[in-house]
Amino acid sequence: MVFTRYFFARFFKYFLSISVLLACIVNFIEFFEKIVHVRQASIHTILNFVGINLIPSFFDLLPIACWLASCLLIKEFYQQNEWESIALLNINNRTLLKLAFYVGLSIACLSFIFREVFVERMVFNSEQFKMENFKQKSAQKIMGKWLEIAPNIFAYFSMLDFSTNSGTDLMLLFINPDFSIQKVLSGQTFEIKPEINEIIIRSGASFDVDNNLQEKFLNKHITLPTFFSQIKINFEPATLFNLLKNFANKRILPPAVQRSLQHQITNKVGFYLKFILYPLLTFALFIFFWHTHILKWVAIFAPYPLFVGYSIMSDFMFSVGINPWLLLIFYFLILFVTYLIFFTNFIRKCKF
Repeated sequence: MVFTRYFFARFFKYFLSISVLLACIVNFIEFFEKIVHVRQASIHTILNFVGINLIPSFFDLLPIACWLASCLLIKEFYQQNEWESIALLNINNRTLLKLAFYVGLSIACLSFIFREVFVERMVFNSEQFKMENFKQKSAQKIMGKWLEIAPNIFAYFSMLDFSTNSGTDLMLLFINPDFSIQKVLSGQTFEIKPEINEIIIRSGASFDVDNNLQEKFLNKHITLPTFFSQIKINFEPATLFNLLKNFANKRILPPAVQRSLQHQITNKVGFYLKFILYPLLTFALFIFFWHTHILKWVAIFAPYPLFVGYSIMSDFMFSVGINPWLLLIFYFLILFVTYLIFFTNFIRKCKF
């Protein structure tokens, strides 16, 4: 119990110090980057953005802080000859790995609560602030967007303003199985009623390409749940709850949007799993290569490039259409291999 408290205290000392330092460095760089590249914003506006972005960037960097804290704690134990003391106290590698697991799990739970309840809303506000003050665009407007309504129906609008529930240049394309255009329905202006998933075109035209016929119409009401389900995603924080809620309505979402939501959900879950895997894997690699003089120190730096490489690979796999759920196997495989090596007799137990 005494060693457990000592382990947690030393780990959290490094963890919090590194987290604050990394957040300050990142926002310091962000401040000067905005000064150089954003000409139309004042220093006061940039400082406001940095202030809004400070806490989100702090939480974004927590997994890396977990890894660095693990490295520094291992280094401290080694420099103070505490590994020998740990062995004399009959604290084996399984106990250390359990502590690394529990400290990561504790941080993951705390991060999940704060991030899902508070931080994601700050991220959402930060993105809106950036759009309005740096890109000179209204956060309530969506400009020039294509949407897949169904496998054979696509929609385009040049502007949609949610503050007035109106838009311009709406076009619905109906596609034949051979990918030729069957019919085009258009209107220069349109109105929306999000509460009932309805689009109203006051004055528009329908052009039947196959029969070369054009028909004008007035006050056409179109119900498009798929249209609004995709639009609403842009106007809510990307919390895990919201992502799962949107994915639960996948019957009204096109396959591409479903895959995008799956990818975001797996990235979210993977983000929280990193809190557990960074300290666990760092300590496991150091213990596994304990009897090698140099390799054990090289091994503790492996987790970071491993997860960076995985992130790049997961984005590539998503882009080529591989099911995003399969990407979570990577994280659970690390947990399984660690358990197999250190908590079973599959391989002879490593000792200090």
